[in-house]
Amino acid sequence: MDRITHFATGRLTIVAAIALAALCLIILPATGHASSSVVNNYNVKVAKGILANGDTVKAKAVITNGAAQQSSWWSQKSIASVVRTGVNRGYGKSYVSQGYRCTSSVQAWIGKFTCNLAGADVATVVKLTFAATWRH
Repeated sequence: MDRITHFATGRLTIVAAIALAALCLIILPATGHASSSVVNNYNVKVAKGILANGDTVKAKAVITNGAAQQSSWWSQKSIASVVRTGVNRGYGKSYVSQGYRCTSSVQAWIGKFTCNLAGADVATVVKLTFAATWRH
C-alpha cells in the first residue's frame, strides 16, 4: 500500500506542476507582460527662417510600456529639444539628444528623422518620428 500511495502522490505532483505551468503561460501575458503602446503628437517651434513653410514641425512619439516614472522622457520639453537639435542644424546627420539616438535621411531638402530611446533597466521604449522641409 505504501508504494501505491507514493506512486500516486508523485504522479499527482507532476500533474499539478504541468497544470500550474500551463496556467502561467495563459495568465502572465494578460497581466502586464504584454506590451502596451500610446501615441502622442507634438507641434514643435523651430528657429525662424529654417523651414520652407512656417516654423513648426509635427512630431509623433510611440511610447511602448510607458510608466509614469519615465513620463519626462516624452514630455513636450524633451521632445521639442530632440526635434530642434535635428532641424535647427539644417542638415541630416545622425545625432544624440536627450538620450534619443536619431538617424535621418535627406532627399531634396526634406529630412525624415527617426529617434529611439530605450530604458536601460526598464521596458519603456519611445520611437519618435518627424520630418522637415528646409528653406533653400
